Amino acid sequence: MPVTTVDVPTDLMEYMDKLVAQGLARNRREIIVKALANYKKLRMHEWESELLRFYGFRAGILTQRSYQGLIADLNDEQLMEAGRRMGHTLKDLCLANFGANTEDPEHWKLAFRIFQDMGTGVISQDENQITIGKPYHSTSLLNGYLETVLGTKLTPVRTVEDVAIFQIKRARERNKK
Repeated sequence: MPVTTVDVPTDLMEYMDKLVAQGLARNRREIIVKALANYKKLRMHEWESELLRFYGFRAGILTQRSYQGLIADLNDEQLMEAGRRMGHTLKDLCLANFGANTEDPEHWKLAFRIFQDMGTGVISQDENQITIGKPYHSTSLLNGYLETVLGTKLTPVRTVEDVAIFQIKRARERNKK
């Protein structure tokens, strides 16, 4: 791995040392490498001081409390519809930036990675199920969102934990009805 030297302001060095002392990082190198990886992942080179961009799309930061206030009066069907509208943004982002049609299961991992990068939850998938740990959105909103992005029907599984689970309905299952 190449080695480089940079001047780091004292306050940032003290901050890194504090993180290491608290056991939140092994060393300064870990902090700097992780910071640069996130700089690249979030495409921070496109950010302007008043304008954030995420994978080329303008973004804003909204606290979860503010977000919950916005959706508090929506019923499940309205949340599904909101999710469908939001899902088109991720579909467009994948198509515009990667030439990837997210309705093709080959591109689901890309969509899931970006979904996770946006802070909307920790997502995993197996053959018949999608699981989202620590979801930012309600199950109804996620259902509409993911159905739009993936181009497939999903059946939510009732849960009591901080997790959303969806059974994937494959095309041949949908065609049987």
